[in-house]
Amino acid sequence: MYKDPFRLIRLKHARTAPPKLSKLIRVLLRSMPDDPVSALLRAAYLSESSEPGHQQTAEATTTTIPYYWFVTSVGFKPSYSLPFTIFLGVDAGFRDYLKRYGYTSRYLLECSVKDDLAYKSYDWIAQYAAGQELCRDLTWALSMDAERVKALSVPLSDIARYLPLASRFEVLADVTFLLDRNTRPAGDWQQSATLEQQEAWKLLQMERLQLLEAMISFTQEHRRRHPGVLATGRLKLKESDCKEDGPEEYQLRLLKSLPPLNNPRYLDSDNWAHFVVQAKDTDLSFVRTFVPPSRSRLSYGGFVPEPFLHRCRTLEYIRMDFPGDDDTFQWAVDERKKHIIYTTAGRQPRQPLVPLRHFDGNHGPLCTGRHVNDVAFAFCDTIETIDISGTWPGSDEFSQEPPEIPMYYNESFWLLPLLSIFKVHINCINLRLEPDIVSRCPQLVTMSLGDHREEYVMDEIEYWKPAELPRLTTLDLRGTPAISFHPDTLKTTPSLQSLNLKIWRGTRINSFIPPPKDFVCMDMSEPSDTAPSEIFSTYATIRRPVWTWDWDLPKLTELRLEAEHAYRFQFRMLGGTPSLVELSINCRSLSGLHRRTIGLEDLLKSSPVSPPSAQILDGSGGVPTQETQESMYVDTASTSWQKSEYVHVPALRIFNLEGTWALGSPAVLEVLCSKVLPNVSRLSMNDGCGGFSLAEWVGLTSSHLHLLRHATIRRATTWDELCEVGLEHKFMVPSSIPKYTLAKRPKGRILEENAVYEIKGFVLSRLSD
Repeated sequence: MYKDPFRLIRLKHARTAPPKLSKLIRVLLRSMPDDPVSALLRAAYLSESSEPGHQQTAEATTTTIPYYWFVTSVGFKPSYSLPFTIFLGVDAGFRDYLKRYGYTSRYLLECSVKDDLAYKSYDWIAQYAAGQELCRDLTWALSMDAERVKALSVPLSDIARYLPLASRFEVLADVTFLLDRNTRPAGDWQQSATLEQQEAWKLLQMERLQLLEAMISFTQEHRRRHPGVLATGRLKLKESDCKEDGPEEYQLRLLKSLPPLNNPRYLDSDNWAHFVVQAKDTDLSFVRTFVPPSRSRLSYGGFVPEPFLHRCRTLEYIRMDFPGDDDTFQWAVDERKKHIIYTTAGRQPRQPLVPLRHFDGNHGPLCTGRHVNDVAFAFCDTIETIDISGTWPGSDEFSQEPPEIPMYYNESFWLLPLLSIFKVHINCINLRLEPDIVSRCPQLVTMSLGDHREEYVMDEIEYWKPAELPRLTTLDLRGTPAISFHPDTLKTTPSLQSLNLKIWRGTRINSFIPPPKDFVCMDMSEPSDTAPSEIFSTYATIRRPVWTWDWDLPKLTELRLEAEHAYRFQFRMLGGTPSLVELSINCRSLSGLHRRTIGLEDLLKSSPVSPPSAQILDGSGGVPTQETQESMYVDTASTSWQKSEYVHVPALRIFNLEGTWALGSPAVLEVLCSKVLPNVSRLSMNDGCGGFSLAEWVGLTSSHLHLLRHATIRRATTWDELCEVGLEHKFMVPSSIPKYTLAKRPKGRILEENAVYEIKGFVLSRLSD
């Protein structure tokens, strides 16, 4: 007999699962002797009324092969959705059966304590009782060949039948006791209950204690007869709508009646309680995964009495919470120091170090980063993943600046040759890293670091040292790590696929960007002794990294920049990103002073000037006038610009430009659409963009972007102007942005469907005089 003859695993959530399960039950019941098959089971599964086409089906399923011999795992969830419970619930014979054996009053009392009027319906109670009784009798019948059963789920209300058979379960390794009697009142039941109901409820309480004692006797007897066989046992608390958590005393007694965990490979929420009550007697030499429940405690408040992680000599993965700083990994730090002493002296260490590879921690408000530093030092030879997240109770907890989490002891500690994933995200706490920490992790593949720093002064930033990261594919920095990042690192990241740099802005749409003048020195590659204005005197002695924007990133597909990095962005970078698919530049600022104007020179493959610096250095040290801005760009009245060589990104599909942007002339828009990003399908200028008219925007995008699906811009317009440029309503949803399409299909368009244009802002009926 093969493992799953009725394909129940595949049909677990399918509508055909109950009929399949019923057929399997029939086959098993017909292969059994008559004694274990109760009258209730016969009425539910073997009678003519419960089986369509009874004569043909019975003849086809009747067999002399003892299929029940092959049953090694028995367990049913008490539920009124069990096959034929609806049939039994309305059957008069079943209701007589309940009354005859005194079950009706019991189920009436159990259901009366539920805090739902629907549960007090007699029809529902009958179906509920059918599920309970079928579960009891089916489990008993299918476990009759006790010598072969390895896993068993026993309804606690039926434990008396199993207690004499404890010695027969020779290979039973896993037992679950289902607390299937609801004896805890809900709401104000006790206040409204009659004296007779309260007395009956007290009797049920006493009966349940007797059942729990029988449960303990069963496990103790089994352990006495078959020591070391029963490995796991549990008291499931919330089956059959049970609303209670079970007595702590019996939880502990059940776990103590079991043998210690047998060479566990993992410690997690499934076996944590079992481990805690027998921590001293459990061999942890083979534990590879350690994922304790939240706060490393049992649901009823039990803690591990003493340190034990040092006993897990093959530990590879840890995920746990750290409410505060403690010496959780001090044992590992001490072992590493002794190992260094032994190897330095040329001696053989007494035992190998624990080979931890993955560390995933959630830091609480009282942590200062000690756990991360301890792990980085103690497991520096093997650690491959560090993933840290953290929270802070709220801004009311500190009055001045947010606290910092430093991540370093000294220069020798953070040297992680195998680290490939480095993630740290701390809320409301500033993340302070050693300047050369990244350079000490040469095998990084994913680096995602962030904190909630919103504002800063450039003079106070401690910049990182450049690093060589040839395997890096994802770089996602937010807050302090983003503004501390050294751009020369991008010269050694040929495998980079995703680059995200931003500042935390919370629920605001605008980010903090330092004053425009602060960027002058940063964009000058070789500051000279004589500056064009006095503003250089402030920054002459400050060393900051130079953003050259000329990196070769052939595999980059996603580039998202916000705040400072978006304001400093140069389009010349696109010359080294031929595979770029998504480009999002968001320089929305809180001050509103960070205006960027894009000229034709900015789109050349070798643009010699940084746009922010060029627009600030007008000879007087102030913000340039309109005349000086126009002089920075080539003469667009001639057609010589069409012969220039511009950056070209054929793979770009999404282009998002947010902030105060302007184009030097309509020719810039034409170059963007025809030369730079001709295959864009989604074009967004959510904050508007000056330098061209609506007619020029619609005309140039429709004539050059033949794959365009969606275009968005913000500007005020009129209905007459929309009609003049050829736009018509596509559909109008109340309280949404109007969407338009071109009335006439553009020449050369590749896609069959029309592009959708969104015009954000006011649409006026007529232009004001």
